[in-house]
Amino acid sequence: MINITIPADDVVFLTKDFVENFAKIPVEKGRGGVYKIYDKEGVLLYVGMSDNMYSRLRNHITKSTVTRGNNGYYEVRCIYVDDGMERDIYETYIINTLKPTLNRDKIYYEKKESVKLPRYNAYIWRINQLRKVRANAIK
Repeated sequence: MINITIPADDVVFLTKDFVENFAKIPVEKGRGGVYKIYDKEGVLLYVGMSDNMYSRLRNHITKSTVTRGNNGYYEVRCIYVDDGMERDIYETYIINTLKPTLNRDKIYYEKKESVKLPRYNAYIWRINQLRKVRANAIK
């Protein structure tokens, strides 16, 4: 079995501090890595990776439908990983060990029946509706 250790977080910040002034985000521009997004209660919502975390996080924080709600993204933790293959391995490993609630890809564990979280139901329903509209528009 492969032994993987998740690196310590390099950057931690609260999304509310950067919604209006994203220029102050403490993530290095053009730097790649893996990021983890948490809600106010410390529940891991989403894990992602990017070769430019600054740009990707700006999109998540300023354009996401989830962030506009009261119970949306609250804290972001970033790990700098310059190598693309290592980023992919860490992201996949973190998704499958910490099991974030909003990730849908790279899941290799057997999912149990979905637990409905009341505060996210409206957001998830809306996201699913938008996906259906987009899928019908493509046809």
